[in-house]
Amino acid sequence: MHSRLYLTFLSTIVSYAHAASIPIHLSFTPADSDSQTVLSKPHVLRTRVQTVHQPRSIDDIYRVRERSLRLQQSEPIEWVKKDVLAPDVTDRETLRELAKMTANAYAKRGKPNWWEMSERWNNSFPFGWEADEDGFRGQVFVSDDENVVVMSIKGTSLWTPVGDKTSKKDKLNDNLLFSCCCARVDWTWSWQTVCNCYSGHNRCDQTCLSSSLVVDSLFYNVGVGLYTNLTKMYPDANIWLTGHSLGGSLAALLGATFGVPTVTFESPGERLAWTRLQIPSRPGLPYSEHPITHVWHTGDPIPDGRCVGPTSLCAKGGYALETRCRNGKHVSLVPFVIYHAVLMICPKRGVYYSPNMVFIALFGNQIVYDTATRKKWTPSIAKHRIGIIIDHVLNEDWDEDRPVPEAVPYDDCEECAKWTFGDFKVPEPEKYIGYGL
Repeated sequence: MHSRLYLTFLSTIVSYAHAASIPIHLSFTPADSDSQTVLSKPHVLRTRVQTVHQPRSIDDIYRVRERSLRLQQSEPIEWVKKDVLAPDVTDRETLRELAKMTANAYAKRGKPNWWEMSERWNNSFPFGWEADEDGFRGQVFVSDDENVVVMSIKGTSLWTPVGDKTSKKDKLNDNLLFSCCCARVDWTWSWQTVCNCYSGHNRCDQTCLSSSLVVDSLFYNVGVGLYTNLTKMYPDANIWLTGHSLGGSLAALLGATFGVPTVTFESPGERLAWTRLQIPSRPGLPYSEHPITHVWHTGDPIPDGRCVGPTSLCAKGGYALETRCRNGKHVSLVPFVIYHAVLMICPKRGVYYSPNMVFIALFGNQIVYDTATRKKWTPSIAKHRIGIIIDHVLNEDWDEDRPVPEAVPYDDCEECAKWTFGDFKVPEPEKYIGYGL
């Protein structure tokens, strides 16, 4: 089914990209001396030059990951340091435009839930929206000069008897990527686990965890193929990734894989999944130097791993969203009004943790909006929706002196502290043969 998705995606791009009615001109004009650029209003989109590290060949990623997963052997990759055009994450309107692209990953153009954007992004292509598709889904936006291509990935659609067709696989991916051990939380957990890696006494088999991510239904593997196709269709374009919730974490994983600018919104921590997927990275590259920026606010308990415990709505719905560590940086609107009975302050690290969960890890940097303090928002998963970010967070400058909170690194982070990970089961290397990412 996924191969058909690739072909449908490619044929759609070919037909649209060569249609005479699609405009193909977009000019970026210099904004100031620090290499920033700006698109004309309305919907200003500012860019900046960002240094990234990318694999010299995408084929190297496929080969090295397969060797690591199948034989547990490492192999060096040649990395290229280069300057690329990236979104200016200090600019509120730029973040808001990206948030709209992220929201539109949940929608079809022309539908009531489609967010209107600048006409410069009228050239867009859906993926995963075919009638028989029930998995990885989103939109690709192409600037009218084909200089910038944005891949926007849909997040989790909640399961209901008449809910979105992707909700079942969304939930599987959530629990595979963001739980400590196969969505086996503790003795209170009554939901089915998603893999068989538990080895007793809070031990979890690490090799088993990696092998559990080698499945067709894992969205990351589909995303790798779609990103590869985009690079072939637009070899000279600046490709950006974005997404909300699960979609944001998937975007961050792909951003870390290929070294491309990424902005996520309200996403769970993806660093643990990055490790288990055995995604190669330039040796010595700090977590915060991945070209990833995470945007979230403190009224949402999901991004920083607070939607846990038997009474949480996440647990009641069968979602084990335990991670919070990330790559990159975060732009966080952080709440300091937090239930002290659930979370405690760790004096050494100055971050929050729950006695029954773990520190959260991310790549890149974070932009955190402290909506709990500024707006008096009580943490609630009702605040997790991307529309909240667009209408109530990015609708105005955060401060007079700073329209967006400063993006800060999140290098010092731990998670899954109560678990011991190691080789506790008999390995089954033959199951990796023919994986062919």
